[in-house]
Amino acid sequence: MYSRDRAEWAHDTDGRGRGERQVRGRTRTRRTRRDRRGGHHRRGHRRGGGRRRPGRRRADPVVRLAGRHRAGATRLPLGRRDAGDGRRRDRPRRSLPAFDDALREGIWSREPGVAIRRLRGRTLGLLAFGDIARRAAEKAQGFGLDILAYDPYVDADEMSSRGVTPVDFGALLERSELLSVHAPLSEETRGLLDAEAFAAMGEDVILVNTGRGPVIEEAALLDALDDGTVAKAGLDVFETEPLTDSPLTDREDVILTPHVGWYSEDSRRDVIRSVAEDVRRVFEGEEPRGRVNPGVAWV
Repeated sequence: MYSRDRAEWAHDTDGRGRGERQVRGRTRTRRTRRDRRGGHHRRGHRRGGGRRRPGRRRADPVVRLAGRHRAGATRLPLGRRDAGDGRRRDRPRRSLPAFDDALREGIWSREPGVAIRRLRGRTLGLLAFGDIARRAAEKAQGFGLDILAYDPYVDADEMSSRGVTPVDFGALLERSELLSVHAPLSEETRGLLDAEAFAAMGEDVILVNTGRGPVIEEAALLDALDDGTVAKAGLDVFETEPLTDSPLTDREDVILTPHVGWYSEDSRRDVIRSVAEDVRRVFEGEEPRGRVNPGVAWV
């Protein structure tokens, strides 16, 4: 389904999140830059003779915070269909705020919230298995989740060694009760979660995206929310940013954050320090620590 020549999917890590990104392709390579928000972007480059230009990966603090943001988003409560007429009941707001509002109004009841199920034994699917996905998997394992992952550029043994079950794309969609999107944006991942992909999912899936917004077709996501395929969505990234005039903002079954999955004041300082330290190393004739493609000579 996906070409190895045109995609860049994952980091190989040394077990501490200090990995090097696998760069696939004959002439196209990836170079990283950081904008003033501390985000991580990629640019495609071509050089004569197919020579690859080295780059720098995102800093460990960003990986840790983004993994935590994803892991936290999986705690969104699930709604379900009524047993009586088979129709989806109206979903109230997220359970904790709904309980809080009801209690402040003098109502002592569990009815204001949607039905909540424990996480242990649920199935979490990871779309791609890079550094942040691996961090998220480590955290999710603490909740007793069964974890699946699809990534055509990571060996199955690597996933298995981390307690994650490798599956193909179709199985990931079919079996995941919670689906966390980690794929980078490329020509083959743009619109990867479209109407066809949502149709392959089960009911009441919780969807989380803190990777790249255009991996999900938002129009298809809205339809999936309406028909019950997706029960809740947690989105930190969007097809167009900043998010304006979007029907997503009118929904109670979606949590929206403004591309801040990486952020804390501590991680912001660490990112600035990490970049500055690598710049110093380069000027002093040393190699930077955050290498993207260590097989290419640093010049």
